[in-house]
Amino acid sequence: DTGAQGATGTTGADGATGADGATGATGADGATGSTGATGAQGPTGAQGFQGDTGAQGATGTTGADGATGATGAQGATGTTGATGYTGATGATGDTGATGATGAQGAQGAAGVGALGYTGDKGDTGPQGARGSTGATGAQGFQGAQGAAGAQGPTGAQGSQGAQGAQGATGAIAPVLGRTGAAFAAGDSQIVTGSSTLSSGSAAVSLSGSAVFASSSSYNCTVAGRDATITSDYRFNVNYTSGSAFTITSTAATGSQTVAYICVGS
Repeated sequence: DTGAQGATGTTGADGATGADGATGATGADGATGSTGATGAQGPTGAQGFQGDTGAQGATGTTGADGATGATGAQGATGTTGATGYTGATGATGDTGATGATGAQGAQGAAGVGALGYTGDKGDTGPQGARGSTGATGAQGFQGAQGAAGAQGPTGAQGSQGAQGAQGATGAIAPVLGRTGAAFAAGDSQIVTGSSTLSSGSAAVSLSGSAVFASSSSYNCTVAGRDATITSDYRFNVNYTSGSAFTITSTAATGSQTVAYICVGS
């Protein structure tokens, strides 16, 4: 026969509460399964004698799992009872239907171990060999020309330079006769002036260095002056002497101003 169950030992003192680990990331909440009603636990009766094994009854439906109770402190080990007679093996009952899988419970907080010590810094390794120089890159595009800057202020006027030396006297153009023969040096001259004609004529008198050698040593050209000639007039020169000549016009009346130029010796 099986001996009586030993008395339940006293509950041991609670251990010290461990340090809280760092809070892990919160998992997604599973759907809450339905909780079965927990039956009240009756007092444990004294173990009776083992009777004959009865026929196995039909397997009942599996009830919902009750909430797990707190683990009690382990009681003292009772004395081993005498081995009872082995009863006949009952017939194997039918396998009950598999209960529905309960919803997954919420993920517990992840525990965090103590942070290890930082190791000492290792020695600096030797410097690596210098790499070869890379190829020269292609020349970049020329940038756009910048805008022209504003014109600077006009500088102060410089001082007047010294007057240059007088140039040499240019050569006088020669006076040639109709045959191409030049007059002797110092004998040729040019005389110019103007005169007002009255009643179609004007007498011109020369003096000083303007006097020619004779009436045949010079010739004069006459033209209208200051836009006083209003028609196609013709003029004639009568050479009186080397110091006098008379200009006449085809216009016998009115006042006309003419200019003359005489060349000779």
